[in-house]
Amino acid sequence: MDHAVDSEGGRGAGEAGASMADEKDEQDDLGKQYWLDRPTGTPHPGLSEDDAERELPYLQMLNGVLPPAIRVIAWCPVESNFNARFACTQRSYRYFFTKGDHDISAMKLACAQLVGEHDFRNFCKIDKSKGPNQTYTRKIIDFQVEPVIPEEREGRFSAWSFNIVATAFLWHQVRAMAAVLFAVGRREKPPSFVTFMLDTQRCPVKPAYNIASEEPLLLCDCIFPADIVNFQPPLASHARCDAVMAAMCSSLVCRAALVQAMSSSLSSRSVRLGVFSELGHRPGARRGEGEADKEQSRDVGSGNEGTSGLRIVPFSSIPRAELDSFMPGVGRSKLAASPGTSFVDDADGGVGGGGGGRKRRLDQVEGKDI
Repeated sequence: MDHAVDSEGGRGAGEAGASMADEKDEQDDLGKQYWLDRPTGTPHPGLSEDDAERELPYLQMLNGVLPPAIRVIAWCPVESNFNARFACTQRSYRYFFTKGDHDISAMKLACAQLVGEHDFRNFCKIDKSKGPNQTYTRKIIDFQVEPVIPEEREGRFSAWSFNIVATAFLWHQVRAMAAVLFAVGRREKPPSFVTFMLDTQRCPVKPAYNIASEEPLLLCDCIFPADIVNFQPPLASHARCDAVMAAMCSSLVCRAALVQAMSSSLSSRSVRLGVFSELGHRPGARRGEGEADKEQSRDVGSGNEGTSGLRIVPFSSIPRAELDSFMPGVGRSKLAASPGTSFVDDADGGVGGGGGGRKRRLDQVEGKDI
């Protein structure tokens, strides 16, 4: 017998883009072969005391070499033909983010449109090695946007997450969906844009866009039939994993509090309004824009005249939209949760994903297309 391992943590392991037809055939074959020494459908007996004594201490050995963010919490014996990918019937992901200025109501409307069985070719990275016969239909069972701590849902830095349950996922599908939802949350696109991208007749060529970062992505659960896998975490190992998670949480909370204190200190200060920054000009300004900048500086905030005639105002009184204009890449319409995680599949245009179509960025897709 081989061993199945249940792990907690990691980023995106299991975003597979296998053919659905192949996956169903594989599952049908495996269902007939598992545990032939027991009647079909009999629940898996789990890990016996004999198994535990006879086998090596896998949990201790694996957790001793894994990074703290990845913990193995249980294992159980399985038949030699066990396939963790094709035997899995459901997968659950969570993607974490801070509320910021996101329109949560619009994001919830967009999430609801992703539930069900759809063609998700515009919400994934195309795997060209699978050829033109790859299928892109997947079924999302549930898709929610929820606060991590319900009592702290309104703050700018309150933590939220996308909670997604599906039978299977395509390559980078979760990160691609998150990126589109962030564009909706930033009001760059309406919630109906999700429906537009799901319709391969109206949107036959996938727009080029940056997928969301892999850092906040968590594969949190994989469901197997009860007659194939039965994980039973031992108490001692579970307690050690809980201690590691508690230590990590404590450390990260302290680091977050430190950064938030620095941010509060910045917000409590007053700043000088004017044309010139410490670089000699307003970032992104062209020559000849000085008069417009002067006019703009008179309209932002309220404060006292400085010694040079420029106004001094509380930093917290300046609208967020005005602050964003000083940040690289934020003032433009761009579908990205983090600038460094982009992909462009130049050859996979068209409904069949086989090339021939010229891509448009999402900010080039006009309202009449939706």
